[in-house]
Amino acid sequence: MGGGTVPFIFLSASTADPFITLLSAVRMFGMALIPMPLTASAMGAWPAEAASHATATYHTVRHIASTVVVALFSSVTQNVSPSNNPAATLKTQDPIADAAKVIDASLNSLHASFVLGFVFVVIGFIVTLFLRKGMIEET
Repeated sequence: MGGGTVPFIFLSASTADPFITLLSAVRMFGMALIPMPLTASAMGAWPAEAASHATATYHTVRHIASTVVVALFSSVTQNVSPSNNPAATLKTQDPIADAAKVIDASLNSLHASFVLGFVFVVIGFIVTLFLRKGMIEET
């Protein structure tokens, strides 16, 4: 997942579309491989009697977390771009330079979001090092 995220940090306006498509496919493939082992590990840790509650809890937490992360990434993208946009007067003085600076501002916001995504990948990797196998004991 991290290997598919890092190249997006270095995209430029001249990056070829097929290359971006290939990177996207690699990243999506990595994302597709994550849920099954994660779900199997989480559900396997609970006793069979608690499977329905564990499943409901797991899916609820997953949906809430994904909603928060999407909101965070959207917020980063939308807050970084305006702060890097060119002055309004440049649009009338030099429209071509203005367009180039707008594209750069958009790329900067995407770079910031992908850096944040990579930070989450690293944090997730570190957290997985502390996971332990086995059943959860009933109290």
